[in-house]
Amino acid sequence: MAISKTWRHGGSSAGIPTVDINYGLAPDTQLSLWPGYSHEKSETGNVSRIDDTELGIKYKFIQIGDEEDKDSVSFMASIYPITMLPTGDKKLGSNRNKWETMLPVWGQINYGRWESYGGVSYNINKGPDSKDSVYVGAVLTYDFTEALSLGGELFHETATEIGGRGSAGFNLGGNYKLGNYGLTDDYILLFTAGKGISNVSENTFSTFLALQVLYR
Repeated sequence: MAISKTWRHGGSSAGIPTVDINYGLAPDTQLSLWPGYSHEKSETGNVSRIDDTELGIKYKFIQIGDEEDKDSVSFMASIYPITMLPTGDKKLGSNRNKWETMLPVWGQINYGRWESYGGVSYNINKGPDSKDSVYVGAVLTYDFTEALSLGGELFHETATEIGGRGSAGFNLGGNYKLGNYGLTDDYILLFTAGKGISNVSENTFSTFLALQVLYR
């Protein structure tokens, strides 16, 4: 379960909360379902409604080395097609309640306490005045302890609307296993904060906080 908020000039957008459900369908294959409920604040007022729903399936097609072996290098690559189901209320904004399909390819490298992952996605945006976009992003993290990992992310997406502008930004954050607080390491706190570095008016500051629970 996660909560998130992005401030922009003239308003803000918040997920309160969203739930990301993942299920292993088969070896190297994972189904993802992410329904949400959002709050939009603008100069014309406040709106809280059910948002669009993310449905995806991730398939790992390359695995080299053992990611659990901290003394060697491992690499994996995955495809992760995602469809945004138009379940959102249009009162949340003109970018809601329309089909969007994302076709990403992701890679990940692990070595010792270091982990790096990222990739590129071609996004098919449907709706009036929409245009297809390309998203690229990369993350680098370091395990400071067995429980705490910290790192940073850089990302960029080309314009999603005709006549619109692309955007880029960064996040800093990490994850913390809650095994020292009466829970097992299957309970993990995830957190990030960041902002835009181009088209900043759409992302003056953003935050994300989630509790991840693993069922093995």
